[in-house]
Amino acid sequence: MIYNKKALFLYHVSFSIVGVKEGSILSKVDSINQECPMEIALNLLSGKWRLKILYYLLKGESIHFNQLQRLLGDITTKVLTAQLRILEEAGIVSRVVYDESPIRVKYSMTDTGKTLIPLMTELCNWGKTYKKSRL
Repeated sequence: MIYNKKALFLYHVSFSIVGVKEGSILSKVDSINQECPMEIALNLLSGKWRLKILYYLLKGESIHFNQLQRLLGDITTKVLTAQLRILEEAGIVSRVVYDESPIRVKYSMTDTGKTLIPLMTELCNWGKTYKKSRL
């Protein structure tokens, strides 16, 4: 099976960002083995919440912060905010703030983030196949 290289190897995404903060996830990406794109991708996408967040964002055009939090279930506001900031800093997710009272924030996938669609589709397909094989 052939995959979009951008979806599997986020190498160029992590190194094209200007103003990476020291101690951020992207500064950690810079410090790991730059010759291994898989390590870079895993560092960016791993964790309890990031793939779940991307799953829900890829299902629609854009989603409000509170709606995303409800879909994810037991995630705290602080953790969701931190995870979304990492994905935004990486150029995978975009954030739009509406100047209203109360303030509304919507998140959506960037063009770079949308390159993850084939990867996420295959992960879901694999999960379905695995689940069936375990029954």
